[in-house]
Amino acid sequence: MKKLTIYLLLLLAGICRQAAAQTIDRTVALQYLSRLQAPYEGKALAFDIAYKYSNESKPGVTLDSLKGRLEVQGNKYRYLIDSTIMLSNDQYNIMVFKTDQLIVLSKPKESPVDLTVVWNMLLDSASIQSYAMVPGKKDTTMIVTFLPDQHYKKMTIHVDNKSRYITAVEYVVQTSMLMDEGQDPGKGYDPYARISIAFSNYLPLSPDPERFSESAFVIKEGSEFKPSSAYKNFKIFKGSPNL
Repeated sequence: MKKLTIYLLLLLAGICRQAAAQTIDRTVALQYLSRLQAPYEGKALAFDIAYKYSNESKPGVTLDSLKGRLEVQGNKYRYLIDSTIMLSNDQYNIMVFKTDQLIVLSKPKESPVDLTVVWNMLLDSASIQSYAMVPGKKDTTMIVTFLPDQHYKKMTIHVDNKSRYITAVEYVVQTSMLMDEGQDPGKGYDPYARISIAFSNYLPLSPDPERFSESAFVIKEGSEFKPSSAYKNFKIFKGSPNL
């Protein structure tokens, strides 16, 4: 099953009983979500990420989970999750699959992801039933409820009031969207799944010019790429031409 790594989500666990939700319109919701990008811009940060997957009907029963750590500075990042490492800098995107002893090398995107564009696509007004804000002493929660028969049913975002960092996101999504193409979820899976992601231990990164360097994984000799000494038995697959 695919693990959706969209920079968001954690379990909703009674939030609606903790404070009164204030209904807001789409414009206000998008303005708030757009501002969430600001605390990350221009900073070198590291933080832990914990994923949980469960059926919608049994949120307390974890069917799958993963933990990782992300280091990010601008459009550069290094992400370790389970036995996979992902690195992106100005020249390359690199994915290292330790279990398969495989390194996938490709060109980076021409521009970093703009969360404003992502929110606009996800929060298409034609598919939304309501937006609500739940203010709290330590954090603020946005709850987006989608119309029936959509791919998404609900999305919840928790933001720390002091740091403005996202601390958790949860969404309820059709289970079929999480499967590899042509794969059947099989017995034991609800029509909708609950994906939770918690973000914690935000720390500033110390300066290190090698942190986002591809040389830790691959070395270019002429027009050819070879694995670094730490990955000498790994095969390299080129995912883009003219690297």
